[in-house]
Amino acid sequence: MMNSKVLIISAGGDEGKGGIGRFVRYLSNELRVGSNEIPFELIPLRGPGLSLLSPFVFLRGYWRVAINGLRKSTSLAHVHLAIGGSSLRKYLIFRLLKLFSIPTILHLHSGAYPVFYQNLPCFAQQRIRSMFQEADKVVVLGKALKVFVCKEIGIPESGVVIIYNGVPAIKAAPLQKTPECPRILFLGKLNEEKGVSDLIMALQTPNMKKLDWKAQLAGNGE
Repeated sequence: MMNSKVLIISAGGDEGKGGIGRFVRYLSNELRVGSNEIPFELIPLRGPGLSLLSPFVFLRGYWRVAINGLRKSTSLAHVHLAIGGSSLRKYLIFRLLKLFSIPTILHLHSGAYPVFYQNLPCFAQQRIRSMFQEADKVVVLGKALKVFVCKEIGIPESGVVIIYNGVPAIKAAPLQKTPECPRILFLGKLNEEKGVSDLIMALQTPNMKKLDWKAQLAGNGE
């Protein structure tokens, strides 16, 4: 359908906080511009913070998905998933999307999801597995989450896509030659969830080894 649109479903839409909020802002901005402009609709399911209005925001989002399904105006849903209540909200929305046979991308953002999943009761784990297994494609942030989704959830590798750094491309200024050695700085949580091992592996590649540089990693963690 030429006029069909993409539903982007997350906690706070393009006003959300954290990594998901930033990613949705980047994505929606990209979809608005250029020759590849794609019609889309942002559907928040919770709203900002711990608002008492959150249940009403969810019901409004649920209704908007249902209206799109009834009108057959949607070609794809991009659902952003994290730990906690996000999984319940997205499961309910996912079932509605499947009711209307809307193709769905499930985008897992939380590096803590494996621990969250393991602590769920069996019936909840079954619901989570069914959601992932019925998704048309699963997007994760790195190799660790891909291993979890493939081994624990049972998704074939061909059904999982890694987006390492979902940020807009920028045109970097030309590097100026200086007598000082270039320094690579990482500030953040020093653990697997934040991709520290991926960074260390990248720094050990032959192309990096032949260059003159220093790296400094700072933050809390393991």
